[in-house]
Amino acid sequence: MPSSINPPRYLFRPKARQAFRSKGEAKVARFLKKIGFDYLYEPAISVMDDYGLDRIWHPDFQIAPHLLLEVCGMTGDSRYTAALERKLKVYERHGYMVIAVKPHMIRGKHWETRLLKMIHLFMSNWFQRYAGGFRKSHEQELLMGKLKSRIRNLNSKRG
Repeated sequence: MPSSINPPRYLFRPKARQAFRSKGEAKVARFLKKIGFDYLYEPAISVMDDYGLDRIWHPDFQIAPHLLLEVCGMTGDSRYTAALERKLKVYERHGYMVIAVKPHMIRGKHWETRLLKMIHLFMSNWFQRYAGGFRKSHEQELLMGKLKSRIRNLNSKRG
């Protein structure tokens, strides 16, 4: 969380001219930019934590009104993993769906397609869960159509 006492260290600067805290975040940001996906980096999200305290948290990316991406780094550390699980539950209580992007998920030949499919799946689930029986708005239909089109494009480039 940014602080005026200890300013955050932004180490990695991809071509987008934006600084990120890790190589993983920079890689995900480059991919989102490549496919033309708008995002907010470390937006301020108001939540009530497990102790009933109001907090401002800064997830790594917000890619839709209720869809967040958290790029995980220390997945082998049990305290980090437990804190991440608590954080994900708090976000879920506030109506957010979070994709926890672990290091192995952004490696390999087809990681971009897998991540895009995961984003599409999460967005579809969010619409089903929170929109209930209501029709999707025109904007939501366009977004889902764009995602499907981008998945097809990535798959065709692979072939």
